[in-house]
Amino acid sequence: MANMSATMDKASRVLAQAVPPGLYKSYRARAARGKVPHTTIHYRARGRPSIEEKAQSQQYLTLYKEDALVSFLV
Repeated sequence: MANMSATMDKASRVLAQAVPPGLYKSYRARAARGKVPHTTIHYRARGRPSIEEKAQSQQYLTLYKEDALVSFLV
């Protein structure tokens, strides 16, 4: 689980955390507790990828191939 939380963005981590008893489970309450905009929590809960995830999906080369190309050029 530690590896997963390291790769998750802050909004996804806030959504994945259990809500303690007695606290509201709304997106606004979670956002306030996690110091993340409530709209980001809402979008992430609906499946919108983070900016980092979207950028990775649009890359032409995998990270391994990119590293190989950089080392070749250097």
